[in-house]
Amino acid sequence: MRASFKRLNHSPLEGESQKPSRSLSLSKGRRRLMRWGDREELKTERIAAKAADIVVTDDSLTVDFVDGRSISVPLAWFPRLVHGTPKERDNWRIIGNGEGFHWPDLDEDLGVEGLLLGRPSGESQRSFQRWLVERAKRLERS
Repeated sequence: MRASFKRLNHSPLEGESQKPSRSLSLSKGRRRLMRWGDREELKTERIAAKAADIVVTDDSLTVDFVDGRSISVPLAWFPRLVHGTPKERDNWRIIGNGEGFHWPDLDEDLGVEGLLLGRPSGESQRSFQRWLVERAKRLERS
């Protein structure tokens, strides 16, 4: 038995149309399956999401977007927020015209894109441990 594979992401062969013969919308227009005769190419479009509000509880972070969508992720993904007090977690502001959030008391920034892609904090353990030491010193002085 011989296996056959379709080649993806290629240029049309000589004599083939450069324009797709039809497009099929997948998942609300973010991805499109483009067809050139019997060849296919999957294209991804970027759609900007702007944050409107955020709610931080003891175990989750929920973001509401201006278009009505919401996303909730585990707070454990963001160690600085986990170690923050409720008062510190409530002191935030939207940055970059809705592209992210900043917590000045915790020196933490989160981007909307990372949340949508399911990315937890990328901070190294070394950096986080340094932050914990500095935080402890700061709390002792106050």
